[in-house]
Amino acid sequence: MVTVVLLGAPNAEGAEYAWLMDRVRVGGCEPVALDGVGAADVLVRLHEQGRLHGVLAIGGPTGGSPAFAALRALPIGVPKLLVTARDHHTHGGVTDVTTMHSVVDIVGIDQVSERILDNAAAAITGMARSYHAGRHNPTRHHRPLVATTVPATRPRLEHWGYAVVVVPDSRPLPSLVDSGFLAGVISTDPTATYDVPHIVCDDAAFATDAADDLHSVITGSP
Repeated sequence: MVTVVLLGAPNAEGAEYAWLMDRVRVGGCEPVALDGVGAADVLVRLHEQGRLHGVLAIGGPTGGSPAFAALRALPIGVPKLLVTARDHHTHGGVTDVTTMHSVVDIVGIDQVSERILDNAAAAITGMARSYHAGRHNPTRHHRPLVATTVPATRPRLEHWGYAVVVVPDSRPLPSLVDSGFLAGVISTDPTATYDVPHIVCDDAAFATDAADDLHSVITGSP
């Protein structure tokens, strides 16, 4: 069963919520209602139990910041869609939350909100079905993954057999580490700490040395 959690939808006891749950069912998924109290912990637990394959959060007239904070608790790759009338850039954080502007405050089902929410339901159910199918298929990527904020380290890391992602700064690194993607990190931030090996490289001239050092730490070789 593919499950979509509906988080923070307006008027949880009203027609809007029932209508949105029906649209999720039409999309081939089972909706689960969740209010905002302790939502982050509940979302994480449902995902760990394999009972969550996507989340649709509705910001409502007060904005989507609380919902965004809850969505950020989920690992990268889990479908997360936030519908809000507020500027999503103000919510903060770097993660893979998809945002859809509702254009109007969602306080009922009218000609505008109906189309917006129908599109949102179609989007999240499609993503959730794809995610559910992908969880039962082995990944085609077998090389350990390293993230670096120093592009010059990439050739040497690839020489050692790593898959490499270059990120523009350190902000996405905690989410990537917490989601279990990374075998190691190279960054310019000497104050950062991660639960994977981390090498600091603040000068591209030392890129090769940094890559070699990270490889040594990961493999335990001198």
